Amino acid sequence: MRQFVRRWSHRLREAQHFNPGLLNLLERVLRGRSWLARILNMGLWATYHLLLRCQRMYHRLKQRPHIQQVERSTTQPWHDALTVNGVNQGVLIIAELAMPQCRRYRVEQKVEGFKALGIRCDVVSWTDLEPAFERLQTAKTVIFYRVPATPELLALAEEAKRLKMIRFFDIDDLVFDLDVYRQNSNLIDLPKKEQAELLKGGQLYCDMLMACDHAIASTPTLKHHMERFCPGEVLVVENALDNRLLQLAEKPSGMPASQRIVIGYGSGTRTHNADFLLVSAALVRLMQQYPQVELAVYGHLTLADEFEAVAERIHKVPFIEAQDYYQAMRRFDINLAPLEPGPFNDAKSNIKFIEASVFRIPTVASPAAAFKQVICSGENGFLAETEAEWFDALEALVLSTTLRQRIGEAAHRTAVEQYAIPIVADQQLKPVLSLAHHPEMPLVSTQRHVVLVNVLFAPMSLGGATVVAEQLAEQLNQRGDTRVTVITGCFDTSLALGEVRQYRWHDLTVFAVRIAGGSMEQDYDSPLVTQAFDRILTALQPDIVHFHSIQMMGVGMLECCLAQQLPYLITLHDAWWLCEKQFMVNADGYCGQAAIDPLVCAQCVDHTEAMLKRRFRLQPLLNQAARLLAPSEFQRDLYVQSGTSSERTLVNKNGISHPLSSPENLSSTEDRALQRAGQPLVFAFMGGRAEHKGYFWLKQIIEQLDSDQYELRLIDVTARVTHSEMQQEHWNAKGQVNIVPPFDPDQLDDFFAEIDVLLFPSQWKESFGLTVREAMIRDIWVITTDCGGPAEDLIDGENGHLVAMDDAAGFKAAIEACLSNPEHTRRYQNPHKDRIRRFADQADELSGIIDEVLTAQRQQIPMMSAVTAEASTEHTAYSS
Repeated sequence: MRQFVRRWSHRLREAQHFNPGLLNLLERVLRGRSWLARILNMGLWATYHLLLRCQRMYHRLKQRPHIQQVERSTTQPWHDALTVNGVNQGVLIIAELAMPQCRRYRVEQKVEGFKALGIRCDVVSWTDLEPAFERLQTAKTVIFYRVPATPELLALAEEAKRLKMIRFFDIDDLVFDLDVYRQNSNLIDLPKKEQAELLKGGQLYCDMLMACDHAIASTPTLKHHMERFCPGEVLVVENALDNRLLQLAEKPSGMPASQRIVIGYGSGTRTHNADFLLVSAALVRLMQQYPQVELAVYGHLTLADEFEAVAERIHKVPFIEAQDYYQAMRRFDINLAPLEPGPFNDAKSNIKFIEASVFRIPTVASPAAAFKQVICSGENGFLAETEAEWFDALEALVLSTTLRQRIGEAAHRTAVEQYAIPIVADQQLKPVLSLAHHPEMPLVSTQRHVVLVNVLFAPMSLGGATVVAEQLAEQLNQRGDTRVTVITGCFDTSLALGEVRQYRWHDLTVFAVRIAGGSMEQDYDSPLVTQAFDRILTALQPDIVHFHSIQMMGVGMLECCLAQQLPYLITLHDAWWLCEKQFMVNADGYCGQAAIDPLVCAQCVDHTEAMLKRRFRLQPLLNQAARLLAPSEFQRDLYVQSGTSSERTLVNKNGISHPLSSPENLSSTEDRALQRAGQPLVFAFMGGRAEHKGYFWLKQIIEQLDSDQYELRLIDVTARVTHSEMQQEHWNAKGQVNIVPPFDPDQLDDFFAEIDVLLFPSQWKESFGLTVREAMIRDIWVITTDCGGPAEDLIDGENGHLVAMDDAAGFKAAIEACLSNPEHTRRYQNPHKDRIRRFADQADELSGIIDEVLTAQRQQIPMMSAVTAEASTEHTAYSS
């Protein structure tokens, strides 16, 4: 019967995995011409399209959690506002990217300017909410450029506020002041429905402006209008002259020489008809008087009827890409920049002057505020308001090549000296950084920056490895020479897989990445988590990364470190790096290999190919670690025997949290015996409902006890991160069995003060055994199996009972020995406490290892640079 059950269990496990043979059979059936094939194909077609519909619905609805999370009560640590934002660097621009010119002048130029100041700047579209939320987590300052106050954008602004970021709103048009916007004649000329939509959008811009801390304007006039609505300061960052335009201007134009005089105008939107009317009469008269004059119009513009008289000399080109327009502009002899008078156009920038000036083309412009600021009429351009002024300025330029050249050269000097990116960055972007409390240049810190990675982290703690990771992070962070940042996983289903949230725990900054369990391959390779990790790593620029348990996060993170030439450490908490069965437990129990051999593993896994693929993916990354750290001698031996370097595999023995020493927090064993005299003995099991931890093995033993003079407390460790897995009614014991919820680390003393014996029936070779030592340091008797690391500090009969892993009778006898003499059990004092180290001692040792690795890294980099330079020289000589 047992063989039958095992055989069918194995088949059921196989049925859960990919089967190539079954796929081939199905393909042959589906390609057939039978009625069965037709019915199956129709069913698959319907299923496929149903899934597509569901996927589209999901994508429409998936942003809702971002909105809801601002409103719901705080249930996760990343819903709480940060007290300080200590690690974030760089600027994030969340922008409207659909308009090429706006994108270039208000977004890409800022990226270039911040780069000139040594500041990292990222850009994300306001429609890409998940990336926007994620990139907020690593930025120090956020700029919202030309985005409406939709619920999603307001949620982004709230998230930035939670992260203690300074929020700027940036815009380059006077569309947010509806009283002024309504007076714009270009708006009045539009259909009523389109007017209403634009005014509605203007109100949303205004709402977003008011939702931010400060604002950025493209002109002083725009700044004046923004100050009415902005709760903070308004700074001016003008449109600039970027390197792409400068480089293009230095190249030959490729345009033929001509006696014709081309007057050019470019219109990026359909709202410039009224503006062009200002110059129309003068331009028609000029063209009628001078037959060599031609008009080139690029983009959206409706010309007045009087231009029919000179239509054969008018060249109208539809809207083209910006780079093509700049090439075409080089054929201009004169550039036009008419703007209808009024506050709306006074708020506009002078980019028409800048763009023409870089090509040394003279500009005739209306005296709008931005043009008056830069043009000295007759010297580096012309200002014209009346028809006569327009005609006179244009005529002078048409008649004199020398004047065109002189004005063009002066305009070029003005543009380069006032609007080059480094100048605008130094004069106008620096105040933005200052207002955001942002260092103008990245700070050079004397502290080592360590990134610690573990699959879980406080307050979502589970398991001894997590406790060790938390304690080491805190201990190292308290040292004056070290700063620690944590990257961990989380299971919050309101986040998308790979999405990131930042929170604070004690004095640590923690980045939580949404992870999910799945197939064996997903357990060690999660591309979305890798991408998130890479972005965080790029933003943080640490000195070294320390990986603890990373199941479900994936080894792609280590490849990111290698790509960025970052050294990394790995703490070997279990057998995960060597065996797909993390605890080396199969259907028959503990595997028992002293050295994990893939050929032996092939006999117990379901899919040998997948097992080998996993091993061969992980092994090189394990070997490239700067150091491998084992919590115990047993664990080091396991890895060295399995093929890791004996020189680089070190023991960094785990510490523990020692008890509080004050009398009110730790009673003596004598007091404990007196207080509990006559009461049932209290046993505790902290391993959770897991077979490898011995839960079911212990259950059988407890249910066989004849005595009822005991209480067994089962700590439901998984209840902190998922649902409860233990049920009291499943136990058929004579004594009392109680399910106890997990407790916080600061409640450890209280927990141990209420128990008499710790049961540790582990059925695999543990790497350390944290709870065993936590009990022994507090004079709690321990009954444990001979399960590797836990036995290293336990001397059988002196500070606990040590029982073989398969000896259920021996474990039962050890429990009965305690029950037969409860007073002796309670009075016991551990004579070997000196064998147990503190977390502070472990952190000191780890700090020394980090120093050693970083010193070697610093010595290696100059050597590698020299080798690279030598190789480059050799390559150059060979090439020549």
